[in-house]
Order: sequence, then C-alpha cells, then structure tokens
Amino acid sequence: MGDSLAVTPSEDAGRDTASWYRFQYSITVLECILILSAGSGSVVVEHHTDYIRRGAPHEPDELVSVKHRTSDMGVWSIATLTTKALATLYKRWRDLGARDRCTVVTNGGLKTGAGELRELSEALVLSDQTLLQPFAERMAARLNATIAEAAEFLRVLSVKTVGADETAIGGHVITSYCRPTLLKLGVSPLHSQRVFDALFALVYEAASGLNDDEPDTWTPTESWPEQLLASRTISYTDLCDALAHLGISFDAVAAAARHTNTTPGTVLVRKLKRGGLGPSVEQGAPGLRARWYALESQYGEDIPIGSADEIHRLRRIVLNKAMLAESQARTTAQYGPAMHIALDRALSDDRVRTNLPIDQIDLMGCAYQLTDECLVWWSEPFDLLADEGDADE
Repeated sequence: MGDSLAVTPSEDAGRDTASWYRFQYSITVLECILILSAGSGSVVVEHHTDYIRRGAPHEPDELVSVKHRTSDMGVWSIATLTTKALATLYKRWRDLGARDRCTVVTNGGLKTGAGELRELSEALVLSDQTLLQPFAERMAARLNATIAEAAEFLRVLSVKTVGADETAIGGHVITSYCRPTLLKLGVSPLHSQRVFDALFALVYEAASGLNDDEPDTWTPTESWPEQLLASRTISYTDLCDALAHLGISFDAVAAAARHTNTTPGTVLVRKLKRGGLGPSVEQGAPGLRARWYALESQYGEDIPIGSADEIHRLRRIVLNKAMLAESQARTTAQYGPAMHIALDRALSDDRVRTNLPIDQIDLMGCAYQLTDECLVWWSEPFDLLADEGDADE
C-alpha cells in the first residue's frame, strides 16, 4: 500500500465546493459499492485528489480524478483533458513518489482520430509501451515532465468513462452497480435506493471533513493528519455499518458462495418465468438484453455527441410504456403474457423514433434490461433471493 496518506495535501478546498459535486460523490459511491462487493478496501475522499482507492497492504494506492463534462462542451481531447485533469494528477502522483496508480473518471466522450484520446485510452488498456511512447512525447511539455517521466506516468494511468451526467449518474450507479451487488450479498435489490442514499451521505460527510465527535462541525484543518484523515476515510467496516444502520446485514462468506453459483440473467429469467411468459421468451430474452447492454455501453459514452442523453431518453420511454402495458394487462393473476404483447405493440409505434441505429427489437432488449434491474416486473413482486423452488411455488 502506498504512502499517499502520510503527506499533507497541497490544497484542501474540496469541502468549500461540496454542494457542486453530486457527480463526483456519486462516482465515489460507485467505488464504495465495489468495495462492498470485494469485501475489503477503503476510500479516502478529497485527499490530494478527488479520492484515493486503497486495497491490500501490498497493492499501490489509486489516485482518482473525477471530471464532469456537459454535452455543450464537446468531447475530451488529449489537450483539454491534460489541461483540466492530467497535469494536476501527474503533479500529485510525482509529489507522492510516483508509486501509485492513477485514474481519470469522466462522463465526457473521448475524441476519436489518429493520435487522439480514444486511441490513447485503448493503448492504456493494452499497457503497450510501444503504443504509449508517441503519446508521451506529445504530452510531456503539457505535463511539465520529461518524456521519460511522461512515459512512466502513462504506464500507471487509466481513463474511464461512464454514460451518465450529473442528473442521471445516481440512477446509473443504482441500476448498474448497486442492485447487482446487493443481489450478490444476498440483499433484496429493492433496498438499492436507500443504500445509495446512505452511502452518498457517508461520502458527503467524509468529503466535508465532518468531526466524528461533533457531527455538525468541521474537523479543524490544523488537526491534520490524524483526525482529519480519519474523518475523510471510508472503510469496508464503515460501509457495512451504514447498511446495518438501515437494518441490512449480510454474511460475506455466504454471499461469495452465492455469487459463484449464480449465472448471469438469473433475475431476468426467474421474473419472466414467474410472469408465465414461456420457454421461448426465457431462452431469447437474455440475448436481447445483452444486445441492448452492448448498445448502452457503446453510446453511453456520448459518441456521437448527445447519444448518452438519447439512451437515457429511450430508457425512460420503454419504462413508461412498460408501466402502461402493465396497467392495461393487470386484470388477472398471471398478466405477464398480455403485458408482453401490449408492450411489444407500444414499442412498435412509429412515434418511438431515434437517430441511433436502434430498432423495436432492441427496445424490447431494453425492457429486459429494466427487468433485470428490477424496474419492470411481469408478475406481482416476489422474493428473488429465495430458493427457486420456493419462489416459483
């Protein structure tokens, strides 16, 4: 584990702009959910950078910079991202001894083209020094580094994108991370919103540097590093305690075993089966859901510009039409088949149009994705965590 916590930060302005940082804090909540899923780790917020992810003692720390970008600002180029994020991240990494890993997380798209940011991000994933060397040569001056120093920095750098802005990031974290993690832990995904809100509050308090002994007061900066650092750290135990405060507990060992024995799409198939949709739908729906998930991942990065907003618009349309189809069909105990037909007809409406290469069948895949996220049901809700025989009786 790195020594990044032992050094006093060069600035400590995070708490002064806390009310502006919903996107950043939601990304930090995402990190907390990954820690819950892994069963270990911690984050330190507003320390040197937006947050530091800490793993096992033998692992390097990860310095994470979170950057929100509105659609009218366009995609990130190498020049703009270096100016707005990478130059500062490089300086912090160098000041801390150049031992840690570094990550930039953004909702902005990455500029395409030869020698541009999308190409760099792919080279970073491959960690190929031959591919990275030309970028180091181009970026060294902007980083205020030598070419060798820039190359070393790129070796430990990652650039990650999420397909949601500050208004949609909470829902993205809940549906894509919180719900699956709660299922893995043996906790009903119906608690997802409550868990997200509780973890968001925990992150906000940590980012604000609130005094644990007097929760409504700041921890004085002069008490750095011990007391202030403790108030800015969120451990795995803290996350478990936050869930326990909601009345949620879980057995981490049993959860790991349950996750090992769970196949993807189990939630979707069980819900379709309970709705009485039949074996053809049970067999075909996971493939359509996977197709939609791939489309959502592809266009959620806002390339072309505006595509992420369009994906969120289509999700809202499908959810609304599913709710209307349910209301129309919910006249008998097993209304799943009638709801299925009604939704298919609604999504075939010519008024459901998009400029993306997405058709009516893809929109049904979106409905199955929403089913897997527990936003759409095809029957009365039931306990998804019960043994299958019990749940399907």
